[in-house]
Amino acid sequence: MVSTSQNSLLTTKILRIARRLTNCDGDLKVGAGNAIFTAECYNFNCIRTYVKYGNPICPTGDAKWKDIPSVGPAPAALRPRIPKRRIHNRVISEPLVYNDDDPIDFQSNFSSNNNSIIRSIDIKTHTEFPAVPLSVSQENFHILVNLKSNLTGNSDTCRTPIYLVTVLDINSSMRGEKIQLLKGAMRFVIQNLGPSDRLSVISFSSDAHRLFPLLLMTDSGKQRALQALNSLFASSMTNIVEGLKKGTKVIEDRRTQSSKGTFSFIEAERVIQEAFPQRIGGLLSVVLQDLQVHIQSLDPHLCISQLKAGGYSTSLTGENQVGSVDIGDLYANEERDFLVLVNLPVATDGNSNDQMKLVSVWCVYKDPFIKEPVTTEAIQVKLQRPEIVNEDMAVSIEVDRQKNRIQISETASAHAGDTFSADLDVELEEVRSRMVNKKTYERAGRGYLLSGMRAHSRQTAATRGVSVGSMYDTDCMRGMVNRSRATDKTDKK
Repeated sequence: MVSTSQNSLLTTKILRIARRLTNCDGDLKVGAGNAIFTAECYNFNCIRTYVKYGNPICPTGDAKWKDIPSVGPAPAALRPRIPKRRIHNRVISEPLVYNDDDPIDFQSNFSSNNNSIIRSIDIKTHTEFPAVPLSVSQENFHILVNLKSNLTGNSDTCRTPIYLVTVLDINSSMRGEKIQLLKGAMRFVIQNLGPSDRLSVISFSSDAHRLFPLLLMTDSGKQRALQALNSLFASSMTNIVEGLKKGTKVIEDRRTQSSKGTFSFIEAERVIQEAFPQRIGGLLSVVLQDLQVHIQSLDPHLCISQLKAGGYSTSLTGENQVGSVDIGDLYANEERDFLVLVNLPVATDGNSNDQMKLVSVWCVYKDPFIKEPVTTEAIQVKLQRPEIVNEDMAVSIEVDRQKNRIQISETASAHAGDTFSADLDVELEEVRSRMVNKKTYERAGRGYLLSGMRAHSRQTAATRGVSVGSMYDTDCMRGMVNRSRATDKTDKK
């Protein structure tokens, strides 16, 4: 028989061992002679962390703890500032306004290497046909404007900070390997963010919770983010609407406004660990911000009939002789294409050398470091206007390719074996296969289609189904995905 004093002494010794194993800094309560807890597994560290957030399920073995350990308050320096919410029928409130994010902290190392980085944008134009007879007028003549951002130098040591909000689905179907892959992907994101980057995480199942506000990813910020991430467990049903609403609220309420996003549809568990790095690879390589393209007619008789820029905002003013397209941010070596449709008038005697000036194109953007506007040199688009034009004149493949992107059909670029057009045809067949009936559409078609629509309308990379690669991928995105794959292989050894 063991006396009460001996029992208490034994409990104290067990507690000391537990503290050494978990580095819990005294936040476990002494059992006063009673068992501290009983469990179906014995990983003290994960028990301590998960119980602190009201999680009764072991993240390693999926065992449910019947007797929850008694946990006292952690020291203030280590205590995660998790907003109050409902956990297991306990109602805890969240703030009404999410304006408690960490202040922006531009560190000196971002500006010290600024001179070694060169950021610029190339503007190229293509007309639908190289020539149009001078006596012919033509409506909706297509002009392609191609933009490509350039970055020279080491962007890892000199880049603008990013502010990232992630919305994570933790419904009951995510139990086991899925949620572990999700956590692994988020850990990779956290590890690759810098001290001037900010991160906020929203989790949702039957309802949604903000795990923490926009935090600077300093060492302490990363520690807090990882603690909150480790507390996640799969439960209940899916309410994606509430998750997206809460994520939007974090963006709308934050101290510094401006943010855009994309939508990826992840169909297979293995894709989770590559979809996140793909997006991070782009976000960490922003070259230009608030990019706006301007188009000006160079002929008093020529008007702009339409600007086809997908999901980007456009405007026409000055009796349709002035237009603009709001592009937003561009990543390193990222491209954007849009079509300018003009109504060609009959050529006049003022056009010298059978050449007609159509429009001029220039860009205005904000340098992400000096935060000042930069205006590029204007590019003039010209068209040959001879008396006679060869009837067999070929259409521009570059222009026709973009017409394909907007409306896939049997066009010249498809017949010419253009790779981009061929990829669009393959994607269209994939979409059709996911829409054979309502059940298939709801299970695998809707998410795939929405992701594709978002990607094509803004010409940005997005994960669709089981494919991470995209026709809009950049080198930085592919590099980050490869880094994630290498990390995953190292962790499995």
